Amino acid sequence: MKFNSDSQGITKFIHALEDIQAQFGYKPQDFFILLEPTGGHYSYLVVRVLLDRGYSIYQVENKAVKDFRERQLGLNEKSDEIDAWIMAYMEWHKTLHPDMHSVRIVRPASAEQVLYRILGIAGYLLLN
Repeated sequence: MKFNSDSQGITKFIHALEDIQAQFGYKPQDFFILLEPTGGHYSYLVVRVLLDRGYSIYQVENKAVKDFRERQLGLNEKSDEIDAWIMAYMEWHKTLHPDMHSVRIVRPASAEQVLYRILGIAGYLLLN
């Protein structure tokens, strides 16, 4: 599922999730939503909206996706579509092998925690 990180795109995404819920009888807690942190204002907005609606959000670092793509799967090609498939595979693989250290999936407690994490990474990168 692809959507823009603006109010219209996020609304479209929420409506798609609600359609799935209605069709299959799911609840927000039944979804496993895995995102890459794409910068403070992009990921903060979508995480805030999803957490406010009761969805469980998980994050995986961009570098972890790249490393998994290259080291585990031997793929050097990169695109948003390929990375989305790889992230889904990473989540499935981590579910089967929870002790696997090559895939680190983080579950933020709040949208603010996502923002602080991004700011911390940005600060580290600015200093180094």
